[in-house]
Amino acid sequence: MSIAKKIAPLILLLITVSTPTGNAHSYMVASNPKNGSTVTTLPATVALTFNENLLVVKGKKPNAISITHRTEVPIHQGAVSVTKNVLTVPIASSQKIHGRITVSYRVVSADGHPVNGSFFFTVK
Repeated sequence: MSIAKKIAPLILLLITVSTPTGNAHSYMVASNPKNGSTVTTLPATVALTFNENLLVVKGKKPNAISITHRTEVPIHQGAVSVTKNVLTVPIASSQKIHGRITVSYRVVSADGHPVNGSFFFTVK
């Protein structure tokens, strides 16, 4: 048996073990309301769905959402909740809000990588 045939399994094992699995981080795959959509009333909740589970640390808040009106005035929101890969926050306003609403988020994927992003929807 040649040397190449003897060490081929070892080389294959080393390549498999040392090959990085990638540096992919969480990213948003869906939102409710949808990014760029127009709705008739301010929704009662905003939900963001990510491609992988989010980090939950008891007593800490590594995941956050900020919801602002087009004038950058914050819209009152409740506590953020995380269920696996979905981040949800209730929102409420006693005012009639119209115009562009920006949703900014900071989440931490289960592997510990922080991810920031934003999207908007419009209330007509």
